[in-house]
Amino acid sequence: PAAPVVAEVAAEVETVAAVKPEVTVEHNHATAPMTRAPAPEYVPEAPRHSDWQRPTFAFEGKGAAGGHTATHHASAAPARPQPVE
Repeated sequence: PAAPVVAEVAAEVETVAAVKPEVTVEHNHATAPMTRAPAPEYVPEAPRHSDWQRPTFAFEGKGAAGGHTATHHASAAPARPQPVE
């Protein structure tokens, strides 16, 4: 068998110097045009007139909730355990 033919191809490479754009910083924070959009004109809602009144409520009780307001408490003195036979 014949040996493979390898030919070197030299391409001309053109060297270009990198150009950095000049950045001028006016502020140290980000801005966007929508953050400066004007707010819509504020029109407050007209006050509503109502003749509704809270109905009277007669509360009868201690006025609090939970075990600390209980009127009855079931309890017993400690007893001696019964012997097991």
